[in-house]
Amino acid sequence: MYECRKSKFRGKTKFCSKINNPCSKFEISICFVVKQRSFWCQKWDGNITWCHEEMTAINIPPPLPYDTTSCIKEYLKCVKRFILASCGEVTDDRKSAILESVIGSQAMTVIKNAPESETNTYTKVCDLLQKHYAHTQNISVERHIFSTMKQQEDEDIDSYHTRLRSQAQKCEFHIQCNAGNAAEEPRLHDYQDEMIKDMLICGLNDKNSRDAVFREKPKTHEKVCELVRNIEQANQQLKKLEGSSKEVASISKKKKKKKKKKKKA
Repeated sequence: MYECRKSKFRGKTKFCSKINNPCSKFEISICFVVKQRSFWCQKWDGNITWCHEEMTAINIPPPLPYDTTSCIKEYLKCVKRFILASCGEVTDDRKSAILESVIGSQAMTVIKNAPESETNTYTKVCDLLQKHYAHTQNISVERHIFSTMKQQEDEDIDSYHTRLRSQAQKCEFHIQCNAGNAAEEPRLHDYQDEMIKDMLICGLNDKNSRDAVFREKPKTHEKVCELVRNIEQANQQLKKLEGSSKEVASISKKKKKKKKKKKKA
């Protein structure tokens, strides 16, 4: 076996894994580099344990402390993305430690005051926080905000689409459906995509774009967005052409005026 030596190479950390390899050519400790990855091996028996460097760590700023008036689900998603981007796959205990270090004093008090049986795993901590802060989110208010959203005058369709999707996540657009068979558990039907599509069409500020959507009948909000984006791009190109034609016309007028002045002189 080749014994892996954990070390550093150009400031980058290494991790270990095993592969089976009957090769016994390496009889002394060596270090070699393949595609900017370094390997340390030492002969032990017929197997080889090898280590290579991880990607260079990215300095990602941690999430701000949790604002108790905001959506706890969105905050936990943000923390999850931060853990994955900055640390990769880590143990459950480390996830809990990262969450507790960034979440802030108010939410940390909730975790501390809970029984140990409800906080001994990362999933249980997340469930505890969601139950505790569920009352802070008023679904009716969030849905009212969603239903009154309109595309702004200078806002492109992608920005408007992003705003709608972000707000829709706070509205819990799903309904519990009872199964036909009493033995089966009820299921949640998610109709968030349908609501986004409807509001995307209703909130368009350009009548021609809305008429085009009604004619084409796209089936998803992504298709609606794609259709309107093409129309917006075409309109922008037409404006550029009109602007260039106006410039040409103004230049030709100036030339004509100069010729008239020369003739008079």
